Amino acid sequence: MRLAGGTPSHWRVTPRDGSKVEVWADMVTGLSGDEDQRDYEFGVVVDLAPDDQTEYDVSAKTLPIRDGAVVTVARFPRASVIDVNSV
Repeated sequence: MRLAGGTPSHWRVTPRDGSKVEVWADMVTGLSGDEDQRDYEFGVVVDLAPDDQTEYDVSAKTLPIRDGAVVTVARFPRASVIDVNSV
């Protein structure tokens, strides 16, 4: 597996306990606005053969990368997070 989306973006997640979690990811779900109640899920675009994709939490397939996939690298329940910001 290798990164296929270039350098991931840097994100800072603040859980309810006030700590800070640094996450690097190409994609994040759960940031679409107040009506978006999905958990915060961060993923990176990787070049990963289809036979190997069962070993990872693949949240999407990508095109035009033939063996591209989005692999989840972090997931936070919405209720446990105060803030998410790009750094």
